[in-house]
Amino acid sequence: MLGHSRWGSWLLVLSLTSASVTARTWHEIIQDGVAEPLPAERFLGLEQDAFARPADPAVHPPLVEAYAPTTEKVWAVIHAEVGASLTGDDGERARLGAQAFRLLADSVAMQPGEDGKTAAEISLTTIIEADVLHVTMGKNYEISFMLGLLTQRESEGALAPGELTLRDAHLARLGQLHVLTERGFPSTELTRRQREVQDAGHAEARDYWLFGAARPAERDAWLAANADAQAAWLAWREAHPFEPTTPDYQRRFRFPIEPDEGTVQSEPRRVASRLLDAGYGPWKLGMSREQVEAVTAHAPYAPVQLTGGLETSSGRFRDEQAKVSFVFDENDCVALIQVWVHVGDLLEPALDAAWRAASHLRSEHGHLVSPDTTQLATQRRAFTKQGRQAMKSWKPGSTVVFRWSPLTAPSDHVVHGGLFHAADGTFFVLLFHETPGYGAERQRRARLMQQSSGGG
Repeated sequence: MLGHSRWGSWLLVLSLTSASVTARTWHEIIQDGVAEPLPAERFLGLEQDAFARPADPAVHPPLVEAYAPTTEKVWAVIHAEVGASLTGDDGERARLGAQAFRLLADSVAMQPGEDGKTAAEISLTTIIEADVLHVTMGKNYEISFMLGLLTQRESEGALAPGELTLRDAHLARLGQLHVLTERGFPSTELTRRQREVQDAGHAEARDYWLFGAARPAERDAWLAANADAQAAWLAWREAHPFEPTTPDYQRRFRFPIEPDEGTVQSEPRRVASRLLDAGYGPWKLGMSREQVEAVTAHAPYAPVQLTGGLETSSGRFRDEQAKVSFVFDENDCVALIQVWVHVGDLLEPALDAAWRAASHLRSEHGHLVSPDTTQLATQRRAFTKQGRQAMKSWKPGSTVVFRWSPLTAPSDHVVHGGLFHAADGTFFVLLFHETPGYGAERQRRARLMQQSSGGG
């Protein structure tokens, strides 16, 4: 699936690929097509070693080699930069930096686009979680790198089709750090180091030092004109060594536990039983009916005929009473928790409730994105304007939705919200907490019901 979005005068194409899989480890899935795949247990062991010793330069090169031929090359790029920044061996640093650059260059395609614009496509990672609206940590790196390339190039001059240069990579990284910082992405040891280097005035020298071995002629030309800048960078680096203490840039920091020891499941009932720390308020995804009803502070609970689930009108959203509904999977475990933030007939109170619900998600999960607008506003007036605009297309008998979800998805569940204008004219503001894969399963069941009722 290709997603298209506009940024400035450039056309940005991001490859958002989802895979539905059963009973295979994540490390097996990403190695589909690899001639000599690394055993999943070995791959997992390499990640665990790097997670336990983030400042050890020896743990990163094996992960670069392991991830480089996979669909998730972004992690090879990240570990290559970390390893190159940690090592004291100039030859190893040059090798890792060159490999990172080649992976970036091979993943970026720049071709003539419409109306004289340059079309750019990047494929550092695929999203294998079920819901492609919830962007993973690796995708954050990919998106921000491409946005950085396009926006920085726009300010410097036309982005020309062809190969990625060292200059392109440097400009992309400047823009990438700006995007990551200004748009509320979680910071990491790596991005904090990049910011430290940039604030000290050494970003350009660092990038030519890091990637230069991949394009020696371009590097040497830059060095001939910037010898003092390179010397200043090397002196600064020696005085300010990179010493990461937290592995927050690593995949396992966001995904510390693989379901069933690394097994990715497409069936939500298999996942739910392992997600007892994720949910809403006192209720957790994976609870049984008895466990839900045992939360007596929010009793009584009533059956919901339509879904076969439960609901209580004694739940809370912030400081207000709110209905909370529970849908159960085939194992009778909670697969969906739905919070009814607002129900009413008037638009303005609904917009106010939508702002409060979106603000709640932002406070819990950081920056939000919406498939219904190019950039979700972070100020109340602008957000309300976007919501009002989204509702304009409503007609009796139709349903209009203004949706939002975290740009950086939680590692253990799916969360999203929206303002709905239903077919009967009622406005709803809802928050959803789901087990991974439940949304895809719900859509599959809806299609089957439609087909069985003659709907096509």
